[in-house]
Amino acid sequence: MNSSQIINLCLSSEFQQKYGYEKTIETHISWILLCKAYAFKVKKPLKLKFLDYSEVSKREFYCKKELNLNDRFAPNVYLKVVPITYYQNQFKLAVTSGDIIDYAVMMKRLDDTHLLANRINKNILQESELSNFSAYIYKIHKTSEVCSDFNTNKLVKRLNQVLELKDIICKKIGKAGFEFIQKVITTSNRFLEANNTLFQSRIKQNYIKHVHGDLHFGNIFIDRKKIVLIDCIEFEEDYNKIDLLDDLASILVDFDFFERPYDATNFINQYISHYKGKTPMNDALLNYYKMHRSVTRFSVNIIGEGAENMVNAKKYYALIKKYESLIAIE
Repeated sequence: MNSSQIINLCLSSEFQQKYGYEKTIETHISWILLCKAYAFKVKKPLKLKFLDYSEVSKREFYCKKELNLNDRFAPNVYLKVVPITYYQNQFKLAVTSGDIIDYAVMMKRLDDTHLLANRINKNILQESELSNFSAYIYKIHKTSEVCSDFNTNKLVKRLNQVLELKDIICKKIGKAGFEFIQKVITTSNRFLEANNTLFQSRIKQNYIKHVHGDLHFGNIFIDRKKIVLIDCIEFEEDYNKIDLLDDLASILVDFDFFERPYDATNFINQYISHYKGKTPMNDALLNYYKMHRSVTRFSVNIIGEGAENMVNAKKYYALIKKYESLIAIE
């Protein structure tokens, strides 16, 4: 589907009456149609170096994969994959009549007041909730499947994707900004080369596991009763089969982004306290992964069109500088 077709679907009286449509959130790779009780995620027909949604069959495949992956972290939230059809000059969702033109992932709509980003912004995150969150992440890390096919080339590939954004970066923050990003790539390569033994030891110690992989605060819902993690990445399995410190870095970067050092310290200390013996912690490696995660968040925001995206991009850019300085090898 394209933008105009999404608008036509959302404006149809049948869709509005059946689901109580409220608004659409657009990301760089999807549209999320928010209704009173449900949300529908439609993938954009894109082909990028890191994903391929260019054909209807591929979007159906990745919708089903997203459904299966997220059931682990968000049980009973991801409900089913539904067809989008065109029948009698109208776009219809979750009906069998007409020709199938696309697919959507149907989800229960969660209460935004429980979104971690919102709870942090409103300063209403409770210490008990933070404690439960650290215990939950520990449990995931302890019980997740061990992966043995990890290698640092995957980290190089993931980080180098930012170089594809050269024109956008130069336009929005200047040539010097892109030159610094190139310096970050060099710093990363030097760190990987100097710490090859460390990375190999992480594999041997079973610290590479199949986890969530994208734990920014827009994907985490917390209340006193439960924790729900959404939007586990389905288009690249290597993003989920990662070092436990990479997964932790995803969380800790956003504590820094929201300027909550006290919460970050509490979270990581409580996480460590659950281990009875050796922990996966390594400060240098954690800072390396924080740099990685900051580059990813910077990339997502720098390609956004809104003013808030630009503000966020600059904040993540500052964090990249902070972490890069901590691991730089002269």
